[in-house]
Amino acid sequence: MKYNINNQNLSTVFYTIKSKLQENNELLQELYNIDSKYIKMKIDLQNLIEIVDNLKNEKLELDKQETILIHYNGNPYITLNLILLAILTKTKILLEFGNSYLGINKFIVKLTNNVLKEFQTENIAYLYDTTDKNIDKIICIDDINRYNTYLAKVNNKAKFYSFNYIDFYRDSDEFNELTELIYKHADENQIPIESYSELNLEDAASMMKNGLGKSVIILTNNDYTKQYFRDKIKNKKLYINKNPFEKTVTVINKEIFKQ
Repeated sequence: MKYNINNQNLSTVFYTIKSKLQENNELLQELYNIDSKYIKMKIDLQNLIEIVDNLKNEKLELDKQETILIHYNGNPYITLNLILLAILTKTKILLEFGNSYLGINKFIVKLTNNVLKEFQTENIAYLYDTTDKNIDKIICIDDINRYNTYLAKVNNKAKFYSFNYIDFYRDSDEFNELTELIYKHADENQIPIESYSELNLEDAASMMKNGLGKSVIILTNNDYTKQYFRDKIKNKKLYINKNPFEKTVTVINKEIFKQ
């Protein structure tokens, strides 16, 4: 792979990507309007800029060159996020997301690859074509069913990555409004939620500690229950009586490629 990005010109690369996104805001909005007729997921185009800003101070990590197939739900934030990480790690990525936001995702891939050409660097990101055979690794973001499918086919090449996957528990009906907000947001953004509310406290905590979710939501007014989960859930983000989706943009970091 022809790659001429270094820590001296990296900030210029990211600044150029950011500028191109801003210059094409109207076109991105048009593509979003078309795509959103078919998908519930809500996208704020300004958050694409925030993705770049959140990663612009990262340093290159060029330990090894890989080709990675990534399956995810087509969220354009994730598309841009993954491409920036691919630039930072000299990784060729094949993006598999069906037809979710196909127009805006295609444009993001084209825009970023065009910027790389300005720096005499080959394309980093591609839409996945089933004829691609030289794949070092497959990563499934939040989709356990697709992960199991790939796991059966390629065994140790397939990895599961929990990004927005939620483990959920509540022990009363006092949080119906908050529960509805959480489930509505998850549905609109294709975020999986695994509920453990039917289990007793001990079993729920054990399952959630070892479950797929990166984040745990607990809705309860019982002080003992609150403290019990604080003591048991140390390995994940824990939200007690809070909506974890209030923050608009969460960024995937480079560790996704190191699994």
